[in-house]
Amino acid sequence: MLNAAVLAVEERNQKGGIDGKQISLHIEDDRDDPDKALVASENLIRSDVLAVIGHYSSSAIQATLPHYAKAGLPLISPAVALTHIQAGCRRQSVDSPGGLSAGGDCTQSEHLRP
Repeated sequence: MLNAAVLAVEERNQKGGIDGKQISLHIEDDRDDPDKALVASENLIRSDVLAVIGHYSSSAIQATLPHYAKAGLPLISPAVALTHIQAGCRRQSVDSPGGLSAGGDCTQSEHLRP
């Protein structure tokens, strides 16, 4: 997931970025641990990111989703599988049946910025 995000940012920036602004990644490693994921989410929120891509495990999503929802941050997760997490969120699957996209209206509970 990280390599894909890095490549996407590099390609976008080579084409002029978004609206003429270069974009960057703010990377946090939650080590698939809910407590570390919570710390990572707090760092991301304080860093004023525009969106979050990740966490990979349902336990990390479960720990962090209320914080992202409260901050109004969109979250894109390719792998969350717990239906009680998915129930209150906008969901858009591309390749993964567990794909989840949650924003400020989500009731359950690498990272781009210009």
